Amino acid sequence: MNGKIRLICMDLDGTLLDPGGNVSDLDARAVREAQENGIVCAIASGRAEGNVILMLRDAGLVCPACVLNGGLVIDEKGEILDSCPMDRALSLKICDMLAEEKLKFVLLGDKTICTSEKGFPHHSEEKYGERMREMGHRFAHGLDELRSFAREGTTYKYYLCEMEQPGRILDILKGIPGISVTRSGRQNFEIMPAQVNKVRGIAVLCRHYGIGMDRVMCIGDEMNDLEMIRAAGVGVAMGNAAAEVKDMAGYVTFDNASGGVAQAIRSLALAPLGK
Repeated sequence: MNGKIRLICMDLDGTLLDPGGNVSDLDARAVREAQENGIVCAIASGRAEGNVILMLRDAGLVCPACVLNGGLVIDEKGEILDSCPMDRALSLKICDMLAEEKLKFVLLGDKTICTSEKGFPHHSEEKYGERMREMGHRFAHGLDELRSFAREGTTYKYYLCEMEQPGRILDILKGIPGISVTRSGRQNFEIMPAQVNKVRGIAVLCRHYGIGMDRVMCIGDEMNDLEMIRAAGVGVAMGNAAAEVKDMAGYVTFDNASGGVAQAIRSLALAPLGK
């Protein structure tokens, strides 16, 4: 395996982030060590661009990323390498359907996060609100704001949470052409354009850095990580991963409370280099 892995793509929630929502010193050190050995370390997350950049910055890390489940790909400087937004008519159709079902949902768009209810702040606004605004990001609330952005802005993803009848909602979503639906947790759905997933975003990074997918290691824990773990040369499931993810992965590492990312990097990427 010596020299095989040249790109490591890591999910955030449940993977690089510990149960408290932070990057542990153990994992951060392993990422920096991999970078010092010429391995590109990237984030593959459903989170928004500014959220990811600030989270990495707080951990002392600088990484490229495919964010919004691959709908937007950025390099280490935050420059856009590729984007795949949702058609505006389709975005408005999804917005109207979710509103009719009286669901709580979030639209994630170009430097904009809109929630469906005015008293419903997004978690990134609660934790990084002022810092993200300083980066040019905007937060909005309420269906009027959300519909306006869906009609005129650039939508990348919808996020549904707190569903009482997820099976029925999934059946409705399956009837909408042009979308893909995945999950980043047991109680949510994420809706993107049909062609968007993390593998697409990672393929952009592979082309940018001149790395084949067979030399990529992907680490994740949830259903929206399945495709990238399947496509990678080395697929790794966290110890806390969903059963389906563990079944798909070639390796299972420690959980996210025990430095699972660091263990995977050191045993699978750095050990062959004598580290």
